[in-house]
Amino acid sequence: MPILARAPVSRCPVLILFLVAFSFGDDGVHASPRPLLTDEGSFTLVMERKEATPLLRKLAEFAGKFGKVTGMAVGTAPPVVLSLSRSGEESGDPLVDSLEGGLPRITLPLARTGVLSETDSPRLAAALLLREHYGTNAPAPGSKIPVYPAWLLRGLGNLCCHTAEPEGVSFAKGSSPSLEDFLARRPPPSENLALSDLYDRMAAFLVLSGLRESPSGFREWIGHAESGKGTTPPPWPSRWDMRSVEKRWNLAMSSASVGKDPGSRIPDAARSLADFDRAVGGGDFSGLRDPKSLGVYGRDRLLDALSALRLEANPLVLPLIDRTSTLLRRFPKIPTKSLDKDLAELVSERSRTGARASEVSSYLDWYEATRLGRWSGLFDGALRGKDPGAVRKGPVGSHLDRIEARGW
Repeated sequence: MPILARAPVSRCPVLILFLVAFSFGDDGVHASPRPLLTDEGSFTLVMERKEATPLLRKLAEFAGKFGKVTGMAVGTAPPVVLSLSRSGEESGDPLVDSLEGGLPRITLPLARTGVLSETDSPRLAAALLLREHYGTNAPAPGSKIPVYPAWLLRGLGNLCCHTAEPEGVSFAKGSSPSLEDFLARRPPPSENLALSDLYDRMAAFLVLSGLRESPSGFREWIGHAESGKGTTPPPWPSRWDMRSVEKRWNLAMSSASVGKDPGSRIPDAARSLADFDRAVGGGDFSGLRDPKSLGVYGRDRLLDALSALRLEANPLVLPLIDRTSTLLRRFPKIPTKSLDKDLAELVSERSRTGARASEVSSYLDWYEATRLGRWSGLFDGALRGKDPGAVRKGPVGSHLDRIEARGW
């Protein structure tokens, strides 16, 4: 029963999942506990009940949200098998092979934590999408396993792990990305929490926008109606008009921010500076002092990270990000003398930006602290009168009242 390949993370409808847990100890493999069934029979776990209960609940919520988001109904394909990896062992991507009788088997290892991690979400989505793709037809030995784009897996993983739609994204003027740029962008590593969260939210809104454009087109894309069973699907569903989806995408992200406190949608300058410092190696820009070691690949990754940071950075930090990006585009072939001068100017600007951010923060703290919950008394005289509620009209208003009274 050959293993065909590893496949990327993807999400699938409310489907039956079996969790096979392996216990590892110093003396070898121990006997597995009795399998546990969820009330609705959607999951089977071979774990101790105390450890299995929270994981069962999370898996049920994940599968339920997946079905609601994608509109994919429960099928007849064999369940996805979830296995627990050794403690500390990095989990791999879904594996696909053939069972006797021509049925597919999709196996996904999870970190042995008893709960789902942030990195498990897109991988669970990948396994469920593969199950939808294969149905009851196992892949031929040696055939390629479908590879789904990162934005789809990260977006679906984000949607299925939360009960509500993702928080809106507010862009600085002129900084919203085009859809083509976002699709070509490398997703940031999960270690960078701020940029990773921003990417996942944008990807989630993109998935929702595409599904609102054509849900049947999405299901055809996953089921390979476009390119035939057993082959990698096109990178973009043919029934999704890119310009239309882009409009929905930008509108969905901005609309989700309406009605919230505007101050909460503007990142704190200190947080934006901290994210910037992590990207460039600290306030002394140590990560940029050896262009040859950074290389073209490192330069491009850093430019992508700064572009993503710029989308939600505090306005005070935008000039610093833009100036750093301009310098990076001259890498790796840049004269040492010119590099030292530019970096010295960047360090100085970083210092000025930090000082300005501190001044603004102090002023806002003072302003909030002095907002007293009582009347100042400055307008008491204007408020006093025989009929404070009477409407005072000027000559134009009075003239319009006379015309209205005549009936024309």
